[in-house]
Amino acid sequence: MRELDELLARHTASIDVPMRFLDVPFTLKTDSEELALRLRDYFQAWLCDNAGSDDHIVYAFQGEGIYEKDKLLDVVRREGKSVKEAYYDIDDGRVVLKKRTGATVYIKDKVRYVVGNLLLHLHQLVNVIDEVYEEDFMDRGYALIHASAVADAVGRGIMLTSSSGVGKSTLALALVEQGFKFLSNDRVLAKVEADHVHLVGVPKKPRVNPGTILSLASLSHIISTEERQMYAAKCRAELWQFEHKYDADVDAIFGPGTFRLEAILSTVYILNWKFDQHNPVIEILSLDEATDMIRPQVLSLDQRRRQAVRPLEAEDQLRSICQVVPVFNVKGGVGMAELTGMIQKRQGA
Repeated sequence: MRELDELLARHTASIDVPMRFLDVPFTLKTDSEELALRLRDYFQAWLCDNAGSDDHIVYAFQGEGIYEKDKLLDVVRREGKSVKEAYYDIDDGRVVLKKRTGATVYIKDKVRYVVGNLLLHLHQLVNVIDEVYEEDFMDRGYALIHASAVADAVGRGIMLTSSSGVGKSTLALALVEQGFKFLSNDRVLAKVEADHVHLVGVPKKPRVNPGTILSLASLSHIISTEERQMYAAKCRAELWQFEHKYDADVDAIFGPGTFRLEAILSTVYILNWKFDQHNPVIEILSLDEATDMIRPQVLSLDQRRRQAVRPLEAEDQLRSICQVVPVFNVKGGVGMAELTGMIQKRQGA
């Protein structure tokens, strides 16, 4: 890969940051001490002395990417959202450009190389690390689902799934305010094991939109007074669609140990409520109904690696999950406090 060869001629990784997420070992390699410090702070709960010989490797460099602009193909997003990335393939790898930040990712032999202004856009590096983590579990048969997740005091997990901008992140953090543990903000991994479903979160701080921040008192410090006043003037539906997001450090806000990465899935809630209606209503779904309604939220990583588990390949796993745990459809109007109370009652919390 000529582009990568030129990049590595400019940068020599001399600093290692070993990490372990559950049983998934990583070593991040970089030539920037400042970037290494930022990453150690972000992943503080999962640092280790030595990730091991079987670790995943991610290289990260502060600098300019090298790519052929004319070869790039835009990745079209669902629901008419703006294009965030483009890519092209060559014989021995893939080049991916993150269009909003200018970060470039090179994929070769299952190793990732990330270059860009990563000090300003650290989330781009975090996303790459999380993609490799997700791949690891998908290769073991886990389904990747667009969902948030929390767990109660005894480790029973709750999955909250929906299309974007419906309030699953807000609901998850509202439950955390009530004493639940946080597992994941936007993606979860799930697999049936014997008589239960193993639910795995993603090690990424929730990136919350202004609507979530205005809804929860615990997040009030994340934005300035000026930003709060600006967002308060917007209508509620508009707030939920903002793509500008803020990191919420769950352990710093709610206490060490709030962020967990696994639980036994006990219940799934599909959010189909509406902003222009009142009072949420919960109905249990049949196996076929549950499978059909969750299927659009099953994700693939095929834009980020050359071989991927596509959503249809997870069909059997999805159906098995819906056979093991009850799945509820949430209809009616958006009511965070009301639904939080209903979920707490069902969990016996």
